[in-house]
Amino acid sequence: MRILLALSDKGSNVAKLLHNNAVNYNFQIEEVDDISDLERYIVNFNPEVIVVSEYFGEDSEQKPLDIVKFIRSKTNARIVYFSLPRIPGDPFLAALVNLGIYNIFHKSELSPKEIIDSVLTPARWGDVAHLVDDNTFSGNFEPPKEIVKEVVKEVVKEVPKEIVKEVVKEVPKEVVKEVPVVKEVVKEVVKEVPQVIVKEVPKEIIKEKEVIKEVKVYEKPEGFKKTICFYSPVSTGKTFISYNVAKYLAKDYKVALADFDLHNHSLFYYFNMDNYSYPNTIIQTVQHPNEDISYKEGNLSVYTCFKEIKKFDLMMEEVLTFHNSVKSRNDVIIYDTGNNTTLRHILNIVDEIYLVTTMEYGAIDKLADSIKELYASMALNKISLIINQYVDVKGVSIQDVVGYFKELETEEKKISIKFNEVITVPSCPELAYRCEYENQPAFSFKGGEEIEKAIAQIADAIYSVKKEKPKKGFSLFRRG
Repeated sequence: MRILLALSDKGSNVAKLLHNNAVNYNFQIEEVDDISDLERYIVNFNPEVIVVSEYFGEDSEQKPLDIVKFIRSKTNARIVYFSLPRIPGDPFLAALVNLGIYNIFHKSELSPKEIIDSVLTPARWGDVAHLVDDNTFSGNFEPPKEIVKEVVKEVVKEVPKEIVKEVVKEVPKEVVKEVPVVKEVVKEVVKEVPQVIVKEVPKEIIKEKEVIKEVKVYEKPEGFKKTICFYSPVSTGKTFISYNVAKYLAKDYKVALADFDLHNHSLFYYFNMDNYSYPNTIIQTVQHPNEDISYKEGNLSVYTCFKEIKKFDLMMEEVLTFHNSVKSRNDVIIYDTGNNTTLRHILNIVDEIYLVTTMEYGAIDKLADSIKELYASMALNKISLIINQYVDVKGVSIQDVVGYFKELETEEKKISIKFNEVITVPSCPELAYRCEYENQPAFSFKGGEEIEKAIAQIADAIYSVKKEKPKKGFSLFRRG
């Protein structure tokens, strides 16, 4: 089911609930933040259900009812509407009903089941008839009795409870029957294997021959591509890390660095783009995927937006169009991401996720909260941690920071994060300043040796090519 969310930040709990249940119910979700993008999302995404909050578009001059009418003029998709707390008979609720919107929430307290059910199941006119004010209609208004009877009958029947009881009784019986069969098979295999091995081992040995073997631990296959992202919910020097890692890798490989912090562009500060003629290479690449219009510095291709470009978001299809275009020309793709609705799409397509924090309690807490909110879109086995601006803090160790993420509790489940890599980057405020204003990587300046070691460690974790030194070994062979 294709679902478009038009909720604003105040509807984040609803968005979180639907995202966390997307796999269970086969939801394909897009979020639109700005009213100016609404028509583009409706036309291109073609949603089956649109979940709208009365808060959506509150920064614009459009009234909530006008927004609903606009949506109705563009699509026949079913609308699920979350209004401010209102009482039955409110003219606004009556107007929604008159527009054919029957999935309406007008109370402040809602259960997760109610919200999910409203997305899955269309409501009927009889479910919202009580919201209509008599004065809205000419003459006295009374719902048809037949419809009222049908609604009462449906409410009285508790079909789901009967289905649940049947499933609970049947499943354990099937499992119990199969377990002893599996155990018997395992026992037979364990008994037979040693006997076969003993019979086949030759009694006469064999001569030892010294050989030289070159053991390859990891070698980059031909055409190998790697996609990663750096993410932090607050200011932790994430873009500084992205830029320096990209510049380091670009010494040997073709690297694309994409500014997907779409609500807070800042990557362009690290480059001298005064004479560059494309103010938004991200949107332009989506529109013209066969053209390479990126800003170039050697092997590095940069995709960003100028300061005057207002915040925007991309749908999954647009993200994939951009990604496939960039991937066809580069070995490594680095996404510098931030808090926006496109973030979930990026988390779904990358090979590895690098979370960036500092040793400050506030940054660590914010990162933990973000993981709780985004875990359904993150592959938890692909996460590494970078502690930027690292300094020794009395009473707090790296182990304490890592341990903080080992057990995070959400409303639905407990999450345990085991980072693949934990890398510290030393604090270097002066070099960070020069890096941005002189448009050169921090490791290129005098005194940047420690920064270079840290950046090299991150780059090596992302895209390493290693070989062990030749080792001596022995091979066994039979006498002729």
